[in-house]
Amino acid sequence: MSIKIDGALGRIGELWGEVPSARERNWLWMRLKYFFNSLPHPLMQRGTPSIEVITQAKLPIVDSDIDAELEQLLRHQAISISEIRAGRHLNKIEDFDWVSMDDRQLDWLIKHAQLWLKIKIPDAEARLNKRDYFICLIDLAFLPILEKRNYLSALHQSWLSHLKDTSYLNWFFGDDEMARCDFAWQILDSRLGSMIGQEFKKYPGGAGVKCYFDSLQASEYEKRNHIDHIKKLWSQKKYREKLEKNKVRQRNFVLADATIKSLDKLARELGVSRTEALERLIELAARHGMPGTQTGSGGTLGLPGNY
Repeated sequence: MSIKIDGALGRIGELWGEVPSARERNWLWMRLKYFFNSLPHPLMQRGTPSIEVITQAKLPIVDSDIDAELEQLLRHQAISISEIRAGRHLNKIEDFDWVSMDDRQLDWLIKHAQLWLKIKIPDAEARLNKRDYFICLIDLAFLPILEKRNYLSALHQSWLSHLKDTSYLNWFFGDDEMARCDFAWQILDSRLGSMIGQEFKKYPGGAGVKCYFDSLQASEYEKRNHIDHIKKLWSQKKYREKLEKNKVRQRNFVLADATIKSLDKLARELGVSRTEALERLIELAARHGMPGTQTGSGGTLGLPGNY
């Protein structure tokens, strides 16, 4: 006993011959709305034309949700539905098991798939989630399934290599991830301009900063230089915060050269910094008095054995 489905999905099933899956509906919608009888074929040789940005449907349909639009498109293309059905080249969903919902990975994969196909469809990218959009781009490629599987395998290895090569970006993850990333955006805004990376600032935590550096048109040396600069300023910021927390202030004193030499010698003997040696001397003087004053130790300043 067949189950009757009402609404647009039921009418799609009647036109298509069966109720297509969500993935197949996405593919069919993009296939009919943007490409008619011509499908994108990857141009992998050098000197290929720039990416074509597809912004409008080529058929007069009423803007609506994807299923409603697909129903309209199928009615327009009813005469060629059997041919379209026979031309499906959809990989098994298992071929995409390694593709996660991670924003950084999906941004990177979509960019590479668009370059591979030489197309970009902003309307579809805005209406589908990123993973579905990436899968749909691969489904649209007019190639045998085996070739697309090989492409996906190569893309997977490229992604793993990219993660390894950009491991310096892992600095943005950690217990204080949000603070580090907010600070990084401030530095990047002041260094490169406040409009940079706007589309990535919506991503939480380190994902946005990593996506930005993935997209940055600069050498790895330049990217590392930006990161090193941010890390240096961050360390200085944390150091100042530590001083503030411990109520430490920087003070400038003028000391004779002979006094500096004596202070350095004392610091070496105690195995401490010049600042710590001076702090200990001041603490001892405060407790026992200065030479020439009335003290419990005969007016002399000494260092107890534990110092």
